[in-house]
Amino acid sequence: MNRLVVHPSRLPKRKLVLHPTGSEYHNFPSMFARQVWFYVQNLGEARWRRGEQFGHPSSGLKYKDTEGFVVHFVLEGQLTHRLRNETFVAQRNDAALIHLGEPIRYGNESPTPCRFFWLLLDGRGMKQIFDELNAFRDPVLHGLNRRRTIAIFRELQTVVASEPPWYEAKASALIGDLLAELFIARPPVPPVVAVRTHFSSASRPVRTALEYIARYYYRPWSLKELSNQTGQNLYHLSHIFKQETGYSPMQYINRYRIEQAKALLSGTQMSVEQVAQSVGIANAKYFARLFLRTNGLTPRAYRAKSTPTRPH
Repeated sequence: MNRLVVHPSRLPKRKLVLHPTGSEYHNFPSMFARQVWFYVQNLGEARWRRGEQFGHPSSGLKYKDTEGFVVHFVLEGQLTHRLRNETFVAQRNDAALIHLGEPIRYGNESPTPCRFFWLLLDGRGMKQIFDELNAFRDPVLHGLNRRRTIAIFRELQTVVASEPPWYEAKASALIGDLLAELFIARPPVPPVVAVRTHFSSASRPVRTALEYIARYYYRPWSLKELSNQTGQNLYHLSHIFKQETGYSPMQYINRYRIEQAKALLSGTQMSVEQVAQSVGIANAKYFARLFLRTNGLTPRAYRAKSTPTRPH
């Protein structure tokens, strides 16, 4: 990875803060960055001895720390996080993803020093990413690629510190790389339309089928293809799928497609015909009938109801 090397004397003094346990860089993202990209609020690294700790919210900070997300990456030792009366420990090469919408304290409770990076960030889609990673239930993600993650943090520090004209776009791209490492460490559970059985407790063939549908719902495919993916006889798969979810495979895929269509109708300007094709239903009239039967509204009526009215 190519790095932009900046002499310390050229760094903006207001951005760099030195303290006894390490250093941090403050960033002041533009409104454009806040609206379009992932953006950094501050980042740094520290070496904590036993007993050193910090928490959010904190009255000692000059910036608001009840919004946004924090990523910790542990280089050495272990970092203990306490939230919701629960304890989560991140060890060497682990990361923790924390939403600052709830109080949290973290610190070194082990006899050996803890060295770690941190990043306070936000951006479009971060709440959904947080949810997809199931970080509310368990904020610690284990076994990240050490070399890759360190390189990302180092380059982020350099880019934020030096502020070249393109730095906010580059910082967003680097944050995207870091989030990709989190997803590699914890592949997300595919979203599931309301079914009788929770995804984690479904049988392996049904989980495989649900994953396949979530990934390829927009493609035309047959029950035979689905059964081949699960390694099950077509009739056996149909039976256990209906038994565990309450739907036949085709009923489920249609409901799943309609759920994706709802998001497109409320969040984009795509035509109804384009939405239908995007979710894998080539016939727009059939899509409209299916949508009405599932939601009690036509696609256009749903869009009108779910799209907020803009002031003139």
